[in-house]
Amino acid sequence: MIAREALREGAARLEAAGVPSPRADAEFLLAHVLGTTRSGLALLDEVGPPDEYWELVARREAREPLAYVLGEWGFRGLTLKVDGRVLVPRPETEIVVERCLALLDGAATVVDVGVGSGAIALAIAAEHPGARVTGVDRSPGALEVARENAAALGLEVELLERDAAWIGEREWDLVVANPPYVDPGEIAALEPEVREWEPRDALVGPGTTEVIARAGLRGLRPGGHLVLEVADARADQARELLEAFGYQDVVVTEDLAGRPRVVEGRRHGASIEDVVTALRAGLPVVLPTDTVYGLCAAPTEDAVGRLYAVKGRQAEQPTALLARDVDALLEVVPELRGHTEALLRAVLPGSLTIVAPNPARRLPWLAGASPETIGLRVPDGPEALTRVLAQVPAVAATSANLPGGRDPQRPQDVRFRDCPLLDGGELPGVPSTVVDVTGDEPRVLREGAVPAEEALSRIRASRAL
Repeated sequence: MIAREALREGAARLEAAGVPSPRADAEFLLAHVLGTTRSGLALLDEVGPPDEYWELVARREAREPLAYVLGEWGFRGLTLKVDGRVLVPRPETEIVVERCLALLDGAATVVDVGVGSGAIALAIAAEHPGARVTGVDRSPGALEVARENAAALGLEVELLERDAAWIGEREWDLVVANPPYVDPGEIAALEPEVREWEPRDALVGPGTTEVIARAGLRGLRPGGHLVLEVADARADQARELLEAFGYQDVVVTEDLAGRPRVVEGRRHGASIEDVVTALRAGLPVVLPTDTVYGLCAAPTEDAVGRLYAVKGRQAEQPTALLARDVDALLEVVPELRGHTEALLRAVLPGSLTIVAPNPARRLPWLAGASPETIGLRVPDGPEALTRVLAQVPAVAATSANLPGGRDPQRPQDVRFRDCPLLDGGELPGVPSTVVDVTGDEPRVLREGAVPAEEALSRIRASRAL
């Protein structure tokens, strides 16, 4: 039987089976067994197809995906082995890779969550040689396919058997995923090629997108990006999820058919170096403390003026001096040495703000309407703040909220988008307890993280020493 007749009969059988593109698929199958291209078939018109052709036609008649029948599939210029252990790479996923490449710069670290055949990870490794790419998957079978593809292509990609939550245990510049986004109720409506052949765990996984977004907040470096392929009907839902988690610059990208299929966002936050540079330049930053996120600036008049302008704070309102340790407080306000120093060393560090005498009226721009006093803080962590204070020993600090707003517990609670933010995770969300020690008896001006009676007891005990 000549090739033309074989194509006609093969296409008729596939059409009868309901295959969406019977003629094209018959051409793919015949070209595959004859070792040529679809266009090359015209030159082989008198060649009879081997029995293998009819075996492949029978498999396609059963609605097995063409990629599985061929055993390979093209993706962004790569030829990948594919079988029933992995999803078939799709054109919309190429848009995911395009977005990743647009966001990468230099020697970036990238993790592909649910690596499957390795399509995304290997395309990034091939097209951005500076990237150090890791692929993770829960399926040992999928990882075997990805390893075979990496070896065949000569591309170096780290491949690990891990779940999505694991990505929060390492640091990344970019997290990318084509997570299972088919709703269980949608399975019956899918084409047989998908419903009956592709791995169900890679298609259906309620909540996986949320797991990846949460883990991304832990694993992404400040300013790093998360890129997700999503169902077009749920692109808005994914966008809202990322925005609720505090991702910034959330963008939805359409595929070539004009359907919204890619959602990306940038992890909030800045690096230690970024916030130190901003503080030294006299700019306000947002830092985590042991209680809430604080809007901070260098304790200079100009810098504090900028802080007040950003926050909308009135000039007569006081702002505390927050320092690395008591020694740093003494460097700025030497008059604290002596009796007040002993008290400070007894009760700090901790979640207290001590309003102490300021006889020299130092830093009057912090004192508000009472320049003869000054608020003093030495927080007990967190590590991110400690690392900043190692380079900038003392800062002016007030809660990073708008006047009258709730004290920020999480980075996404902060509304000062133009200020570098150092992410310290979720904090207790209760401000420090403020105690005035300028009189004969200490007075609690605001009860917060430390119960009032406990704060007074500790201060009285220090005075008795």
